Amino acid sequence: MRDERLIQVFEHYSSPEKRLYLVSHFCHPRELTPIACEAMNRVHQAGGVVINQTPLLRGVNADPVVLGELFSALARTGIAPYYVFQGRLTTGNHRFAVPLEEGYTIFEQARARTSGLGKRARFVMSHAEGKIEVAGLTDRAVVMKMHRAADPARDGEVRMFARNPGAFWLDDYGVPLNRMRP
Repeated sequence: MRDERLIQVFEHYSSPEKRLYLVSHFCHPRELTPIACEAMNRVHQAGGVVINQTPLLRGVNADPVVLGELFSALARTGIAPYYVFQGRLTTGNHRFAVPLEEGYTIFEQARARTSGLGKRARFVMSHAEGKIEVAGLTDRAVVMKMHRAADPARDGEVRMFARNPGAFWLDDYGVPLNRMRP
């Protein structure tokens, strides 16, 4: 790591009572090079906590083996896998897009390939309603949980939607089958 000022910030402001976090954005296990791992280790040694978030990207990490290797490599390096984001279809990203239910299946298969520490990630989407976790699939439904709602009264709300294998986003599902408040 060449930015000594960043390390000094972690050393000065991160303490046992109040840790500073660095959110990394490793998308593929090959990105965890010796140089990258050393940089993350320097942050750890300076008192920082490193967590990782990544979008699910077709052709990059939308494969259970690759994503599982990423989770394991992150955990070995002391980086907590935090979020895997469902990508929203926008101009220019169609070739990387993965339908939500396929993405959830890839995510769960990847989690099955790693240890407990590598299983900490959540499969989420950032939506106008808040951060929504894709929490499960049944034969007929997709289960979503308001991980962090824009309206705090909805935090923890669970909704089930009829399966739609072509859906990429919450808005593709329509009216929920039910809502359950915590």
